[in-house]
Amino acid sequence: MRPCVAVLLALLAILTPVASAAEAPSLLTSSIYKLDELGVATVTIEVSGENLIVVELPLEQGYEPESIVVYGPDGLPLDYDIVNNTLIVYAGNATRLTVEYTALLGRQADGIVEATIHPSGPATIYLPRGAALAGFTGEPTIDYSSGRIVLCYSGPGEYTIDYVPSAPPSTVSQKAGNIETQTVSEKETSGGTNSNAPIIAVLAAAGASTAGAAILFRRKRSEKNSSSAATDVVIVADSTLDERDRAILELLRSRGPMGVSDVARSLGISKSTAWRKLQKLVNMGLVERIAVDGSPLYRVKESNQKED
Repeated sequence: MRPCVAVLLALLAILTPVASAAEAPSLLTSSIYKLDELGVATVTIEVSGENLIVVELPLEQGYEPESIVVYGPDGLPLDYDIVNNTLIVYAGNATRLTVEYTALLGRQADGIVEATIHPSGPATIYLPRGAALAGFTGEPTIDYSSGRIVLCYSGPGEYTIDYVPSAPPSTVSQKAGNIETQTVSEKETSGGTNSNAPIIAVLAAAGASTAGAAILFRRKRSEKNSSSAATDVVIVADSTLDERDRAILELLRSRGPMGVSDVARSLGISKSTAWRKLQKLVNMGLVERIAVDGSPLYRVKESNQKED
């Protein structure tokens, strides 16, 4: 029996450190989702913990592999793999890392975009500038910042947000100097919960130096009819274009629809810079995102094909 006991003790001594090393450190994650008018989101995930060696993070459905950027606290890129829609980051004993990527989270129906997210921790969701909030699940806090409605969830889960994109920039009206509020009544249903009870409110906000307005309203999720209030959404968008923005526009005008990698390669810039610039142009209404044979491409909107 003594040889058997010796073997068991040796195995126990070998396996014990492996098990403790394999235990995942406690991770703190927070996510930011910045949605556009089509339901495409720029996702930023902050991860912190002690002695991060290998970190696994689930990716949202509809993610764009070529848009993924991972970097440590020093700003240097980190290596990663993607296995079964899970991002595996080799953190190299870091204490903090950041993941950025884009993902198509929404689908449109009757003028309403329905976006679904699956954060692993607290999450902050920014609707497009001037968009109207049509409904949501969960119990977020709601705020309004820089022309955007902001929803904040305190923990992980699956959440759905419905919103109506803003009116085109050409219909923007100027308002300043006051805050207008308006209430619309809606019949309550007996089966609803308090957290999802319809609360409809219209918020219009403006600053002294900039003008804009946004609409915030909630209604029963079963009612998907378009609201005439959606046409009243107005916001002043950033119209500043730098040289790189103009170069991308000219490239898309001359060569037609292109992917993020093609734009980056043609202009000699990083993919992360290319998709950030493309997202800016999409948000400004100058470029639109399309799908060709399942691949996401970007092209100049027809109304902007000619230089002003």
